[in-house]
Amino acid sequence: INVPAGIAIVAATLLYLPKDPASTEPASFDIAGALLIFLALITLLFPLNRGLSLTWSSPAILGSFALSLLFWALFIVRERSCTNPLIDLQVFKNRAFLAGNIIAFVMTLSINGAKFLFPYFFEHVQGLPPSTTGLLLAVPAITLIITGLVAGTLSDRYGSWGLIALSFCVIFAAFCMFGTFSADTAIPFIIIAFALEGIATGLFSSPNMNQILSFGGYGNRGMSSSVMMTIRNIASAMGVAIFGSAVLCQVFAQGSMNGVAIQQVSPADLVRGFHAAFELGAVLSLAALILVLAIIIWRRREEKVMPEVQTEATIAPAVERYMFVYP
Repeated sequence: INVPAGIAIVAATLLYLPKDPASTEPASFDIAGALLIFLALITLLFPLNRGLSLTWSSPAILGSFALSLLFWALFIVRERSCTNPLIDLQVFKNRAFLAGNIIAFVMTLSINGAKFLFPYFFEHVQGLPPSTTGLLLAVPAITLIITGLVAGTLSDRYGSWGLIALSFCVIFAAFCMFGTFSADTAIPFIIIAFALEGIATGLFSSPNMNQILSFGGYGNRGMSSSVMMTIRNIASAMGVAIFGSAVLCQVFAQGSMNGVAIQQVSPADLVRGFHAAFELGAVLSLAALILVLAIIIWRRREEKVMPEVQTEATIAPAVERYMFVYP
């Protein structure tokens, strides 16, 4: 089903999106940087996915973590010395850009980690058929579409940070509801919780993208967009690994069940594992909310010092003049 949709999107892109002005600088691709970040990610995701089954202290897991640190260090050295880097690390000196990507990482990790667990919960704990599970998982997508349209308009008019803070309040409430799921949880309660998840995602996505691309620098939006999507993809993969490990750690703590298939684990043990993962999501969303509120307070203080920088709407010349950078 993605093939015809992809063809239509490519056609619409060619027809309606304005062309970028031709660059006078010779283009080059940082092959070494791409290879290093690929190796860094592979050696990071492998131990996160296999740490529980191989044990976290095994040579393979510890060695993979060590290799990942080495590749990340080599990647940073490469990007700082390369003429045309894959990622211009200077963009992270912009505090608003860095903060926007950090909270996007937390939101994406939490939501995608939870989404990975829900099919197992509904089919192995509640005994629902896959068709019903699919319908339930469509609820967040529907509310996301509706909320996202409204949030994008509000973000353009009033700025992003207030909506982002509200989104973390909503997702925290959703995770609190997820943490009460059991074999007897009623379908309407599940739908409400999923609706809150979709509302939170809709409130977050457009304002966060607007904020990141704005503060990434007027001339670096292509690179800023690439960095943003790379961070989100990493967060999604790590969310699956971390939330899955949280469930299994709790399940294995109930007894000697290492190597047992999920169909053989009792629903009660699975529920305890799912609750541990959802409590982790609640903690992460609460921590991100505190960070967002701290940023809002900091920005208001900065605006009193430089009142001409008011919102993201003033980006095009203001941010070029006033970069919130670390010393």
